[in-house]
Amino acid sequence: MATDYSSLKPPDGGWGWFIVLATFITTAFGAGSFYAFGVLYVAFLDAFGESKAATSIIASVYGFCFVLMGPVGIGLSKRFGHRKITIIGGILASLGLLATSFTSTLQQVYFTYGMMTGGSLGMAVLPSMDMIGVYFKKRLSLAMGLAMAGTGGGQFLLSILSQMFVDMYGWRGTMLILSGIAAHVCVAGALMRPLTKRESSHHCRKMTVLKENGTAEKEEMRDFISNENNEYNNVDKDNSQDNENITEAEKEETRNGCCNRVTSFLGSMYDFTLFKEPVFYLLLVTSACQGIGHGLVTVYIAKRAIDFGISTSMSSLIPAAMGLSQLIGRPTFGALGNLQSIRTYTLYSLSMAICGVSTVISTYTRQFVAQVAYVILFGVGLGGYITLTPVVVADFMGVHRMGYGTSFAMLVQGIFILCVTPLSGWMVDTSGVYDGVFLLAGVALLIGAIATLFLPLLDNFMQRKYRKTTLYTGKKTDQKDEGKHQTS
Repeated sequence: MATDYSSLKPPDGGWGWFIVLATFITTAFGAGSFYAFGVLYVAFLDAFGESKAATSIIASVYGFCFVLMGPVGIGLSKRFGHRKITIIGGILASLGLLATSFTSTLQQVYFTYGMMTGGSLGMAVLPSMDMIGVYFKKRLSLAMGLAMAGTGGGQFLLSILSQMFVDMYGWRGTMLILSGIAAHVCVAGALMRPLTKRESSHHCRKMTVLKENGTAEKEEMRDFISNENNEYNNVDKDNSQDNENITEAEKEETRNGCCNRVTSFLGSMYDFTLFKEPVFYLLLVTSACQGIGHGLVTVYIAKRAIDFGISTSMSSLIPAAMGLSQLIGRPTFGALGNLQSIRTYTLYSLSMAICGVSTVISTYTRQFVAQVAYVILFGVGLGGYITLTPVVVADFMGVHRMGYGTSFAMLVQGIFILCVTPLSGWMVDTSGVYDGVFLLAGVALLIGAIATLFLPLLDNFMQRKYRKTTLYTGKKTDQKDEGKHQTS
């Protein structure tokens, strides 16, 4: 049975930095492999000889299953623990890539690479991100930025390595090697140590001591030292009491039957009360625009460069440059999001605007240097809004619902990636060029940037409306303290 973290205060450090490292590793392969798919897209296109629309379905299935299994992973993590689910996800992802190396049709790749690998990695990545919210509160934005920089690092390395492996060993040999690399997600899962009452209590008392002055500091320290043994001894008693409560809860659950179990599990995966808040619908609109934007760019960026006359080896450097810029952009935006003087939703909107404007301009620049400059700007912006998505959700929905809100946001992204990617492939097959696809991506991101600016306006309007009628039941009172959008 997993630990209930609702009563524990995040230590904002300590072992939490190893959780950041573990999440860096999982996102490096999980999300990084999706953003580096442009290289494998060319390899699959040549290997199976199918249309661009049919081949692009691999990426759409991967992205959809990745975000679809994220909430499932969170639900399983809350029941069985984050460590176990992350390790299981890594094992299944490795087996999926291994199976892909033996496929003979594109439809088999849909299942082994798209569904099995994508879904398994989604089941591992989102729980690891959720674990950061357990260990961090004040430094949440910074920790999330550092952890999700793994996406950029993964895209940078996997873009170069995948092209090198395809040239040396073919796409089947590449799948075998990637299968071994995916097994390292299990190592990251082993670092997912649950937060204990002792660690949380120790940190809270330590921070209290540091904040006091002179005599008060000494008195607090003496109280802490004298009560330390009693407090730690009470941990075992608390744990035994928790075990008794858990046993009673399990017995009650058994009596209630299978139906209540299913309802409880769905409740641990999704928080449907989010849909009572109009602000959340606007957040999902921005997520849909993001799915259209980066979903199209990451799939076609390498192939468009080849069509521009850039060599295959040089074109693989373009998504690698995007990954490198993400590696820089994500912790940078994460650190900026920690500053009280900067509104998080403003950075969120700015990062989408950077991606949208640069994508539209990129359709008129066909040189290698210009394309590299474009993906550097796009990668910085992409790293910004992906990193800030959980933070913005926490600002407007509350930290306690960050994981659930981010799950829904990623699910909406996956749905639009699933729908738009095959449609864009049909557009390219019909027109023979990628200009329309990239214009669509750029406009979608600009719409998302504009929609973001209305988040605080709608939030304030709904608060004033329901405060007057005493019917507003969306956010808890502590959310305003936790939020940083400062719309006044």
